[in-house]
Amino acid sequence: MNKEKIRCERVSVDEAAKILGMAPYMVRFRMKKKTLPIGRPIPPEQTGSSRWEFRIYRALLEKEVGRTLE
Repeated sequence: MNKEKIRCERVSVDEAAKILGMAPYMVRFRMKKKTLPIGRPIPPEQTGSSRWEFRIYRALLEKEVGRTLE
């Protein structure tokens, strides 16, 4: 697998929640409050829809938990 793809690989909110041991709504809440630096919360105004979008990156999640994920 190419190095750039590994760095940019995304993870779902549900998967991140399971890894972090918290509920998905807490992942979304903490990302919005900028207390969980695992990606980027994108507000509805920027997505063009009525929902928030959450871009969670594997590399940042690994940094947060302090280990490499499989």
